[in-house]
Amino acid sequence: MPRNIGPVRIKAVQLRKSQPNITLQEIGKICGVTKQRIYKIFLDEKIPRRPKKHKKFKFCRNCQTLINSSRSLFCDEKCREEALFSSLPCSFCGKSIKYRNHVLKYKLHLGQYNFFCNKACFNKKQRIHT
Repeated sequence: MPRNIGPVRIKAVQLRKSQPNITLQEIGKICGVTKQRIYKIFLDEKIPRRPKKHKKFKFCRNCQTLINSSRSLFCDEKCREEALFSSLPCSFCGKSIKYRNHVLKYKLHLGQYNFFCNKACFNKKQRIHT
């Protein structure tokens, strides 16, 4: 059975050739038919679908290496920890303490410059200064 070569089919094919990134919905609206009808016309005419959008590359926020996962912001747990946490020594014993960067920034903003690893170090430092 021969194909019906009507005005909708001709217009849809011309639109696809002139604007390859236009959607089926938009073509259907212009031609006055549904997107399903346009899809069927393109199947009959063997016109390929519009090209898919390319994925944007994601880079690790810390080391700037390319990331495979689209959900993750960092390439691994080590990079995440380096980016989100800072180490500084206890003001009394010198033991290394980890603080989240935003907490540390807030405490420095408030004027706190002595950081302690635990309550015991804090109390010992208080006894020395009084």
